[in-house]
Order: sequence, then C-alpha cells, then structure tokens
Amino acid sequence: TYAATLKAQADLRAAQAQLIALGSPNASGIATVRSPIAGVVTHVPVGPGGVVAEGAEIAEVSDASKVELVLEAPPSSLRLITVGAQMEARWTAGQAIEAVVVGVAPASTGGSAVVRARIAGAAPPPGTVVSARMVGGAGDALTVPSEAVQTVDGRTSVFVSEPEGFRVRAVVTGRNASGRTEVISGLDGGEQIAGAGAFLLKAELAKGEAEHGH
Repeated sequence: TYAATLKAQADLRAAQAQLIALGSPNASGIATVRSPIAGVVTHVPVGPGGVVAEGAEIAEVSDASKVELVLEAPPSSLRLITVGAQMEARWTAGQAIEAVVVGVAPASTGGSAVVRARIAGAAPPPGTVVSARMVGGAGDALTVPSEAVQTVDGRTSVFVSEPEGFRVRAVVTGRNASGRTEVISGLDGGEQIAGAGAFLLKAELAKGEAEHGH
C-alpha cells in the first residue's frame, strides 16, 4: 500500500542517517570515524590506502582527565608506598606534578613493584618518562646533612661508620631543605654516618678501585 511504501522510505532514510552518524562512507567513499571519548589522538597505526580488518585498532585516543603515571618502585621503598599515599613527579621539562597512588602490584622480577598514580592537575604528554618521590609529613622525617649524600656506582648512598671502617650504603632520598636531605629508606636513624668527609671517602674509594684495576 501507499502508506506502507511511505513508511519503508522513512525507515530507509532513518537507517541511512544512522549509518552516516556511525561513520558509514558517504557518496565519495569517505568514512568518518568518531571516538566514544573526548581526548587526544596519540597513535594511528593505519595510513591512507591501508586495509583495516574488522575489529582492528585504527587509532589510540588518550583521555587527559584520566591519565595515570606508571612507575617501577625499588624493593627498599615499598614499605612507604600504599594506596592513597601522596607523591611528586617530575619530567625532563622540570615541571613538578602531584599525584596519588591508586594501585601497587608486584613486578615480574627483582622484587620491585609497579605503581599506578592518578595525577592532580595538568598531565605530561602520554609516553613521557618521569621520576617520582613519595611526599610525607616532615615532622618525623629522618634527615642527614646534604653533604653526606653521595652518588656511588650510580646509586644514591651514604657512608655508614662500622667497626672496620666506613661502608657504603644505598639510600632513597626525598626532600632537601636548609642543608638537610630526607632519607626515605636505607637508614633506621641509629647509624653514625660521614658528613663533611663523605666526599673524601668517595674519592678514596674511587682511588682504591682504580689502583686495584691496575
């Protein structure tokens, strides 16, 4: 009937409009792809003329409001990292951002852990390499003279006094203020460490290693 024909034509136009809205090719054969979220396109694995299989990924879109940091934490600092803890992260541009730990999971090897942290405020571009440190209350923080902290074999260290002499001990440090450096882990507070002489001990250690190498 005429009424049924009109209804079929209306249904067809509605279906065509829905297909266009979903990205169906137009008369020129160009399809529009719409992301279900607002964000920044960070990766497009296909190019002009490429063939895309059904269900294949054609673009990655990052939602800037939900960007998280993914960090690897050494075993020595795991006791300080809990869900809800505050941290401060920096990247090569030198900017500092605050973040909150939202997840901690064991890494596959080495006893370290993978830490996920939610950023508060503007986020660095996806894929940016960052470093981070835990931020805690300063009232009960363990601190040492900043000159006591040295880099030995690529690790932040102090020289601890023992009966047979000074021994290098790796530490994890935090904030610096008024000539003092916060030690997050590696010391329990009862050790005696080298202060102003730490640099000389480091030089002697390097000299001894050089002589041993000859």
